[in-house]
Amino acid sequence: MTPQSLESYLPPNTWVLLTHWMAPYPCSVLLTRPRATKRGDFRPPREHRPAVITLNNDLPPFEMLLTLTHEIAHLINWSQNGPRVRSHGPEWKAVFSVLLEELAQVASLPQTLQAAFRRHAQKPKSSCIYDLELTALLRQLNGNPHTILDEIELGEQFLFRQKRFTKLSSQRTRCICKETRTGQRYRIAKIAEVQAM
Repeated sequence: MTPQSLESYLPPNTWVLLTHWMAPYPCSVLLTRPRATKRGDFRPPREHRPAVITLNNDLPPFEMLLTLTHEIAHLINWSQNGPRVRSHGPEWKAVFSVLLEELAQVASLPQTLQAAFRRHAQKPKSSCIYDLELTALLRQLNGNPHTILDEIELGEQFLFRQKRFTKLSSQRTRCICKETRTGQRYRIAKIAEVQAM
């Protein structure tokens, strides 16, 4: 993929900073079809092939920016600390925190997002889904009209992955929900997109 085509998926005036971060480390960035279980990933270099970062091609610009920053942190962490380092261990968190702080200084980004990046940088998570405040802001900025599970009241029913559930309780990042047909209980992420009934 050419830099110009990837740049068009990102918020304005952010590509230069991202390429600055990646410049010391050989890496290809590829867009892929949407994947249900992840927004992006990092694949270390192997046998004369550079590292690869993949990103779902349906991500809105602000989510694309955050996901690419997350994966660049993996690239830098792996390049500096080697293959034995933990994926989301303290070394990765330190790198990701620095990148978020730099990202928060991009003047063209909304001030609310700059502030959210600074807050997230204080205690980075392995996924932004564990930062409900940041996730809610991204949904708002992206104009996402879908209902998320966190917005469903306790005891109410909803559809998720073509099954009917009842929301039983709410925890920090997930909710306990009962599938109506089987009675089986599931822990579903609060930010999961659902259909209210």
